[in-house]
Amino acid sequence: MIGNKIKLHLSQGYRLKKRGDIELDKLLKEIRAWARKYNYTFQEKDHTDKLEQRGHEIILKWTLERKATEHINNEITLVFFLREINKTKGGKESGLIQIDFTAFLNLDYENKWQHTKFLKFISFIYNNYIIKPQVEKNKGKLFEEVKELRNLTKSYLELNQ
Repeated sequence: MIGNKIKLHLSQGYRLKKRGDIELDKLLKEIRAWARKYNYTFQEKDHTDKLEQRGHEIILKWTLERKATEHINNEITLVFFLREINKTKGGKESGLIQIDFTAFLNLDYENKWQHTKFLKFISFIYNNYIIKPQVEKNKGKLFEEVKELRNLTKSYLELNQ
């Protein structure tokens, strides 16, 4: 647990890599559609595009968030690293893409319980004892959602399941 953030421990399969042709715009639209389906808000935290000698180098960082309960917020972060990206004749992009997935449960995400030492203590008791079963249930649900998003992305990139 990092402060009031619980990082889900995802296996190595939550980093996808592909070299070849991709339709980046369509992939990004699919991910946004998935986020809307599950009522996640979308924020683009970073977007850089540099023209290098062998093609474009693009970095995108997206954060998807959804209120799970009054006290718990789900957060999924996707970081896209694209290197040697060039347009092909068919309108696709060609190059190397890597996507990293991370996920967190944010407890007391509005910081209502962080103003005094006493409230922090009450928050600790609440998080670790009173709502612990609810936290565990939400971790499992978030893990399944990230797995589904990863599988959708993997399928779209035509990587072996």
